[in-house]
Amino acid sequence: MSSWTPTVTSRAPGTAQVSWQAATDPDSGSLTYRVYRNGNTTTPVYEVTQGSNFYHRPTLTFVDTGLTAGQTSTYRVRVTDPDNNVSWSGNGSTSVLGSGGTPYGPYARAVLGSKPTLYYRLNEASGTSVQDWGGTDNGTAGSGVT
Repeated sequence: MSSWTPTVTSRAPGTAQVSWQAATDPDSGSLTYRVYRNGNTTTPVYEVTQGSNFYHRPTLTFVDTGLTAGQTSTYRVRVTDPDNNVSWSGNGSTSVLGSGGTPYGPYARAVLGSKPTLYYRLNEASGTSVQDWGGTDNGTAGSGVT
């Protein structure tokens, strides 16, 4: 597998969104991903098993919460196939927002808890750029979107 690094963004106070594209394995359609924070490679902060193949590689996303504002959080992802072959990502990091972001309310937490492929909150302060809070498919809002 070629080198890869997760995308890490802090969009709300005390949180970090970690996203990466699923890997492929020619002899296994299901791989296990473990996300590790700040150099601790013993205990993952998130784990998921996901199917993928060469023509369908979904973006996987995890939102880490309860982080300290202003702290830089660094993440690595470990992917393992059923034969215990392992590949590690590079380090992705972000500075965790304090009061400058939009907090996750109960509705946003519920939506993100269902692991959406796309989630556009449409709460940007200005401009036409819209952020995908469920993944990495950011976009531009057309006329009539407010």
